[in-house]
Amino acid sequence: MAYRLYKEADNAGVLKSIVGIMWGKEYDWYLPEVAEMLKNGSTADVGPAYSPNYELIAKLKPDVVFVYFYPGPYGTESVIKKLEQLGIPYVVINEFQEGDPLGRAEWIKFIAAFYNLTSAAVGIFNGIENKWRGLASLVADLDRPRVAWFIIYGGVLYPAGAARGS
Repeated sequence: MAYRLYKEADNAGVLKSIVGIMWGKEYDWYLPEVAEMLKNGSTADVGPAYSPNYELIAKLKPDVVFVYFYPGPYGTESVIKKLEQLGIPYVVINEFQEGDPLGRAEWIKFIAAFYNLTSAAVGIFNGIENKWRGLASLVADLDRPRVAWFIIYGGVLYPAGAARGS
């Protein structure tokens, strides 16, 4: 979402503000600017989300850490507790658990508030919503396929939202 704000609000400050990413080289980056930031060191890799380098995070002095919350052996509950102990401000961003795609997209407004880009985010969201509703209307009369939306992380499946009746 920060990347989308950077691109669509044409605000380079959004990306420049990202001093660290909980990555741990566990996957490839498909956002070229972010990959370059990690490569050239302008953004630090602070380790995997379930076991970051707290000393490095503290050294970076972030104004806020955006973190997912999920339980389990690869979860982030211990990360949140450690951030609290260290007095490092954090915000839980669990947009991946939204059951509705527009609900997930609407989180861009939340992220934008940290950058004073709320009006830009509202415009971006409105464009997403219009496109979504337009596409939905094209298939409204068709039989609906059954689709699963989830992430798999650390061997654990995390479904988006609550299960719906068939």
